[in-house]
Amino acid sequence: MNLLTIKEFSKAITDKVLFKGADFSLNEGEKIGVIGVNGTGKSTLLKIIAGEMETDEGEVIKANRVKIKYLPQNPEFPEGITIYDYVISLNKNEHNQWNVEGEAKNILNILGFTDYELAVDNLSG
Repeated sequence: MNLLTIKEFSKAITDKVLFKGADFSLNEGEKIGVIGVNGTGKSTLLKIIAGEMETDEGEVIKANRVKIKYLPQNPEFPEGITIYDYVISLNKNEHNQWNVEGEAKNILNILGFTDYELAVDNLSG
């Protein structure tokens, strides 16, 4: 099953062209890595896939129910917020309010976080 497709994708930052007419797809079960030297567009690509930045041309198509988030290398969190409350604050909406709390705990457990009251400030980079 196709999870993500990018068609005829182009993006420039000021006068530097990062992508021009690029195509990309990701299918269920595939794993990818994004590598390159500084300034080649890795973060820009991930932000576009996550919907945090627009393409100059082309389109990004995600399968139904596919959620993609971008976490920067040095994120800023509200002071004193717990890992559980932060996950809930980013993901709760009117459609999932009844099951988001259980799903958040399940994901945190999978990632090895069992102390839901742990403040994000106390985590290492």
